[in-house]
Amino acid sequence: MAVSVAREKGIPVREILEVGIQLTSKPYMVARKTNGIVATHYPDRLKIIREMGSYVAIIHSIPTIGYGHIFNWSENTLSKNETWKEYLQNELKLDERLEILDKYKMLRQKDFKKLKASCFK
Repeated sequence: MAVSVAREKGIPVREILEVGIQLTSKPYMVARKTNGIVATHYPDRLKIIREMGSYVAIIHSIPTIGYGHIFNWSENTLSKNETWKEYLQNELKLDERLEILDKYKMLRQKDFKKLKASCFK
């Protein structure tokens, strides 16, 4: 599971007690309560933000299989996207999102063309 891999990499993660879909129609995760202090007004807040950034960098270096909301441990294989391109087309509906950007001229035309070309390589 992703949490155990993150723990192995030195990321402080909560203990996961249960994961499933048996009790509700939605996936759920139950984690052990962790005591702490809200960092919003913590005196050394910037140090905490830097530390979080280093953890994010480590997390983003962990390889996964497939893309999208169906996780590696899920038994549902119908919705898995094997490639980034499949995820962009099947799950994110990239064509529709690009149409909105173009319709409302949210990007300069040259930037829009560059973005569109990079999405469909």
